[in-house]
Amino acid sequence: MIKYITLLIAIYLLTGCSQQLGSLPVVEDKTIPIIEKPIEETYFAELNKDNEVIRVIVADQAFIDTGKVGNPDNWKQTYKENNVRKNYAGKGYKYNEDLDAFITEKPTLDATLDEATAKWIIPVKEVIINDNLIATTTTATTTTK
Repeated sequence: MIKYITLLIAIYLLTGCSQQLGSLPVVEDKTIPIIEKPIEETYFAELNKDNEVIRVIVADQAFIDTGKVGNPDNWKQTYKENNVRKNYAGKGYKYNEDLDAFITEKPTLDATLDEATAKWIIPVKEVIINDNLIATTTTATTTTK
């Protein structure tokens, strides 16, 4: 019985409430247009006065430019592909304007920065565990978060 009443109400509403139940109105084609290009997520890192990353958000440039999340000059776009700004930004990273790169904290006192990749190189002399020589390489590179 409830299904029958629901069907009658649906037919009544579809007919525009003014037509007889015998004729249904013509419904317009309201097809959703197909998006030719997928929407890409863009990421922005907010920097403090020392160029340290405070947070990373998903947004577009127009939203950043509105100022709703702070001064637009404090935001730098970051890329997961690492093809721009060398590393994807993370909280605590520093933005280096000269290299146009996000750089992790220096991992050891003797680490040196490879400016081409914005990754730290840590010198390794010999690693011996239980009297077994494990490594004799001269450098190791840090990875990003």
